[in-house]
Amino acid sequence: MARIRHVGPYADVDPCFERLFKWAADINAPTGRVLTLSWDDPGNVAAARLRFDACVELHTHETPPPGIVLGAVGEGRFALYRLSGPYEGIAPAYRKLLGEWLPESGESRDDRPCMELYRKSTTDTAPENLSTDLCVPLRAAAAGGRGTERGPAAGSGRAVSGRGVNATASGTGSGRLPSPGRRVASRRPGRVRGGR
Repeated sequence: MARIRHVGPYADVDPCFERLFKWAADINAPTGRVLTLSWDDPGNVAAARLRFDACVELHTHETPPPGIVLGAVGEGRFALYRLSGPYEGIAPAYRKLLGEWLPESGESRDDRPCMELYRKSTTDTAPENLSTDLCVPLRAAAAGGRGTERGPAAGSGRAVSGRGVNATASGTGSGRLPSPGRRVASRRPGRVRGGR
């Protein structure tokens, strides 16, 4: 992944993506998935201080210019939810995931950033047809436990594994959130080909 750290309101991150795609074009490097890493809770951190990494999957042997970092996306377990619809639905979905779903699930969030994987581009998709995977980082499952069969809906979800950012989401729809028996994905870092 190639990434740029943005500090400030989430709505102001577009220049970071523009810079990443321009660099990729300048070096003729193919690009892949687009995602963001959200390090801070906007309910507790002023908009001007929010840390947000703009990330683009990129295959290159080139050394990046200052401000662009190549590296893996962190590994671990994530609760995943697929949001269908405009990006304005991301904040309310996270509030429900973190404020309602997580406490009922029996899982615990760890200190890694939340991740959003943008499955469709705004350049050729109407807002109501966008699809975004929201990924909440979870602590490692206890020894002997899978961490996916707790809560009232035990058995309705299943564990999925993925490499990098390949794991699928637990639910779809703009208003339906996963039940506490949701899918949990374990991820290994996504590596940049030709990189480290």
